[in-house]
Amino acid sequence: QQQQQQSQQHLCTCKQQTNLPNSNEGSLSNVSPHEDFLYGSLQRLESRSISMSMLDANISSSPCKMLNMSDQEMDPMAYVYKERYPKAKVQMEERLQNFVDTYKAVDKYDYCSDGSARFIHNQIVELARNCVEKSHENLVTTSYFNEMTNSLERLLLDAKDKCPQAIENLQTVVRKLLLTIARSARLLECLEFDPEDFLRTLDEVECQAKINGNIKQDIPKYICSKLNLERNPLDVIDALQ
Repeated sequence: QQQQQQSQQHLCTCKQQTNLPNSNEGSLSNVSPHEDFLYGSLQRLESRSISMSMLDANISSSPCKMLNMSDQEMDPMAYVYKERYPKAKVQMEERLQNFVDTYKAVDKYDYCSDGSARFIHNQIVELARNCVEKSHENLVTTSYFNEMTNSLERLLLDAKDKCPQAIENLQTVVRKLLLTIARSARLLECLEFDPEDFLRTLDEVECQAKINGNIKQDIPKYICSKLNLERNPLDVIDALQ
């Protein structure tokens, strides 16, 4: 019952987000980009995290290849998002383009004198450029943002191994990119949230937790871990510091 109440609170929050009229959208764009906002936005972004098996691809392959989707995979919610929050969509695209324009000139960054750091820097910029293109085509979804976030995490982990001297600089770049997409990702997740599916999954996981006698952690924590509700992409950045 406690879990159901929590899910209803989540649904209520989502309804408040999606029922805002366009005339009020401007007030949303004035949210201060501080750490609490970034943390909360990205935590909600990861509540539907895709399988980590998506990250098994070799780093030599462009992460953008994982982000390609055909017209058949186009999510209707992307069009709802476009119609309900046009300013948020345009604002993200403009900021992403500014991000690309700022960081595409790789030679002006000293840490990119290292080959591995240069490659990873370019891949981060390519992810941002790909996101701009997909947004123009109305192809961005919660799953897309999850894949993008996971790709960024993988790049930072590789940077730790291959160019540790540049890790702080690359973390800064990734943080800026995550902040740029955080608001749109949050709005899309609220639009896509299915309370019936969430409650069904919650019941299934709760039953598994009660049946499995080998669970050493408390059941609520186990359920949250199975639903990917406790994972925050910033944890990877913080762990590398």
